[in-house]
Amino acid sequence: APSVAALQMGEGTSGQFTVSLTGPPSSDLNVTATRASGDSDVTVTAGSSLTFTSANFATPQTVTLSAAEDADSVDDIAVIAIQALGLTAQTVNVTVTDNETIAPAFTSTPDTSTVVNAPYSYQATASGQPAPTFSLVAPPDGMTIHPTTGVITWTPAAIGSFAVTIAAGNGTAPDASQSFDLQVVTDQPPVASMTQPYPGEIVSGAGAEWFGDGADDVGCTQAEFFIDGVLVDTDVNNGGHYHIGGTHLLWNTTLLSNGAHTLRMTVTDTAGQTGSIEIEVIVANGIAPLDGWKLAKFSEAERLNEAISGNEADPENDGFTNLMEYALGLEPKLHADPVRLPGVIMESDYLALKYRRPVNGRPGLSYTVQVGGNLSTWASGPTATTPVGITPNGDGTETVIVRDNVPVSGEGQRFIRLQVPSP
Repeated sequence: APSVAALQMGEGTSGQFTVSLTGPPSSDLNVTATRASGDSDVTVTAGSSLTFTSANFATPQTVTLSAAEDADSVDDIAVIAIQALGLTAQTVNVTVTDNETIAPAFTSTPDTSTVVNAPYSYQATASGQPAPTFSLVAPPDGMTIHPTTGVITWTPAAIGSFAVTIAAGNGTAPDASQSFDLQVVTDQPPVASMTQPYPGEIVSGAGAEWFGDGADDVGCTQAEFFIDGVLVDTDVNNGGHYHIGGTHLLWNTTLLSNGAHTLRMTVTDTAGQTGSIEIEVIVANGIAPLDGWKLAKFSEAERLNEAISGNEADPENDGFTNLMEYALGLEPKLHADPVRLPGVIMESDYLALKYRRPVNGRPGLSYTVQVGGNLSTWASGPTATTPVGITPNGDGTETVIVRDNVPVSGEGQRFIRLQVPSP
């Protein structure tokens, strides 16, 4: 086997590696070293044929390569094959660095915006042979550049536009120059987003999910979690992703009363600025799913009062008697105020139901949209209702509007409900 898998050489120079066997051959073995592919400027000048015996099989033998001068300015590559009868071929990848001088040229694009009092960094890169070094021409106060890596570092102390010019030179004319205006702007407050729970979700148990993210032009440092205006937990990290309790499934909803609760997540950035998102959820612990589903519409006291939460109640006072507008999990669910889903709307002269559901559905949960001209006779299916709009919400759910096929004006009154069977 060869002593190396890759060999770096300079144009006009030679290089070496050794070959040995891992075990004695049964008879004298001839091993060859030849260029299998690549640039013809790379040649095997010594050691192209090596003989190994049971006595010298472990003694390294040298293969010498030569990289000839050429007129181009391109690095050469070649593959040297090490082969012997009955053995698996081995290879050495050879790279030859060209020695023709090439004037530098910038290959990177600068970041042209940064935030006041926040560290700015940009790594300038440039081609050229030999490798160029970097310098700044009349830089803003405090800005520096590493001469070999090209990394600019600076912490701006004021907002405004600052001219930056970088020079790259390697002794071959002309030097390269890159100029740009760096805009220093005011630090903006962070933006909070909540992934779970979603607005109007029915939650329960001691291991519920509550997490979200903070986005900022510099970075976030923490998120505070509030329930009904009371701070209950703080997750501190610089990653911008935050959980109540610091990780998944640590929200204990059993500490809360059943019914509606307001959740707020407030993120803080490195400058101490904050951004918040607030939603309402329904806590339903220790009650049947159907009753938890009713809590999306009614308070705990109203849920227990059949005169209010019964199937023929109309707490929304939306102008239509006995409209069923229930929510169970994601199919459908409530939306953040002031619009609540599901909800009854009008599509021209037609009564319609608007609700949100998961794009891929939820196994084990079925529901039916029903319409009728009275409270005792209901119709469902394609002949009774028509989907008039399905809009993706970008969060794994879609908003659906289903319209009655009979106009309200045709009978004087129409009823529509989303029927979800109790378990």
